[in-house]
Amino acid sequence: MNIDDKNIIILYKKNNTKGFNLLYQNFNKHVYSICYRYTNSKEDSLDLTQEIFIKIYKSLNNFDKTKRIKPWINKITVNTCLNHICRTKKKKTESLDENIINKKIISNESTENKIMFFDTKNIIEEELEKMPELVKMVFILRHFNKLSYSEIASSMSLPLGTVKTNIYKARRILKDTLLKKGIWEV
Repeated sequence: MNIDDKNIIILYKKNNTKGFNLLYQNFNKHVYSICYRYTNSKEDSLDLTQEIFIKIYKSLNNFDKTKRIKPWINKITVNTCLNHICRTKKKKTESLDENIINKKIISNESTENKIMFFDTKNIIEEELEKMPELVKMVFILRHFNKLSYSEIASSMSLPLGTVKTNIYKARRILKDTLLKKGIWEV
């Protein structure tokens, strides 16, 4: 059930548990998705999601009711993910479970196509890991979480031009790598 920002805040003020549960129901998957795309780990994403909602719960009374709640939640999520990465010092993330990916691949595809898919996926994951954190984060928010440029700028407290520049850098890095490996043809 979706509900607008003001009703969530009103419910939260009247009854902490009911309002917060509604907020959690509306944004849990969104927050988890950002965390998962950033960490590529189910366990880390679940931990981060829990940490984020604790932060939201503790600071909801300080939320500016004149603003929309989703960018505020995005900002908390992004900052928590960045802090997590700093704490773990770019620890190598685990690969996606190949069995899950195999289920998504059409069974009548050739072995060659499956190998090409896994090679491309692995190259992209490796290149994302090498990218500067800011470049990586805006790319993930744009392409995996489908946020607009302005939503990313608001969430990360960045100028719109900086967001566009970093997305361009990430795309260029990936394109150059795929061209060098012969996966992308001009």
